[in-house]
Amino acid sequence: MKPLHSALLTVLLLFPVGKSAFAQMNAADSGRYIRTMQIISPCSIPYSTALGDSIRYRLHHVQKEREKRIKFHLWQSYFEKAVDAKELPEWFKYLPLALSRMEIQGMDGYGRAGIWKLPKMTAIRYGLRCDSLADERFDPKRASEVAASELRRLFIAYDGDPWETLLAYFSSPAAVNARKIRLHNDFPSPWQLQDDSLNFPENRIASLLSWIFILHETTDNAIGTTSHCLFTEKPVYRSQLTGMLSWPESDFILNNPTLKGFHIPAGTLICLPKMQFERWNSCKDSLYQLFETQKVLDSIARVQADSLRQAQDSIRQAQAAKEASTLTHTVKSGETLSKIAVRYGVSVADIKRWNGLKSDIIQIGQKLKIHQ
Repeated sequence: MKPLHSALLTVLLLFPVGKSAFAQMNAADSGRYIRTMQIISPCSIPYSTALGDSIRYRLHHVQKEREKRIKFHLWQSYFEKAVDAKELPEWFKYLPLALSRMEIQGMDGYGRAGIWKLPKMTAIRYGLRCDSLADERFDPKRASEVAASELRRLFIAYDGDPWETLLAYFSSPAAVNARKIRLHNDFPSPWQLQDDSLNFPENRIASLLSWIFILHETTDNAIGTTSHCLFTEKPVYRSQLTGMLSWPESDFILNNPTLKGFHIPAGTLICLPKMQFERWNSCKDSLYQLFETQKVLDSIARVQADSLRQAQDSIRQAQAAKEASTLTHTVKSGETLSKIAVRYGVSVADIKRWNGLKSDIIQIGQKLKIHQ
């Protein structure tokens, strides 16, 4: 018996595969499945065609997705430390790839943010800052520690079952438990549990396993970066900083994922690669001065806008007061402009001007505006 067939037989005995799924496994898929099971051992999962499809997709787009793998290598040490500290399966460190494809500042439609797709309330519960100026869910190190803590909580709740732990993290424990009830099965396979009821945009288990396979089969040269961190002495505008340092916005985010605002306050920690750090030292005074100049211009613009607004408010108030003090007189039989003027204590000329009259002749029933 050939070694591959022997290994496949061993896996099939240990991890039963349904007949229909086995019929769709070709030699390449079976080899990749075996290799993936070896990597995540002693954990296991039955074979699914979704896994074979996902691995083939990763292999087909191996060059296109290289940047995602590079970002993973850049932050991998944080993931490993966090997972190891919470005594989770080692391969949980690959989760950011399946969850966010390493979009550092990504956010989904449910408000989950960062590479670990942390809900805001979960992040706050574990002490992360989430406000208009900074969102620490975008910090790979802090987010990894919180994600690992939450995964550990779920891991204990599900008696060490890695798949139910992951599915509960992907959606919620309530969604997983509801799915079990619908299946009338306390021990369904992970593939059954994940079925479309959990509303995932993709098969995340298959995505996770395919990333694990591809990262063990592909060698990438990670970008070597030596970052220099400093505290800003004065505020600077983010756009002016990246522009003057010739620093792409995407690189700024990669090095400073927690910063969100248009300006960077004094005393903020920022990290710069070596080249930008050298430029910073030569132009930081100009950046500080640009902020002060812009602040003065903004202040002048605000004063002018406030003055214009106050003038407009005064005109509107005057018009409103004028309208509020205006009454309408209906001409009765025997009345003349002189009698009406005496009644209201105004002049005939005023009544004619207010009503656009060319003569003193008025008609019974005619309505005249009188300003008090």
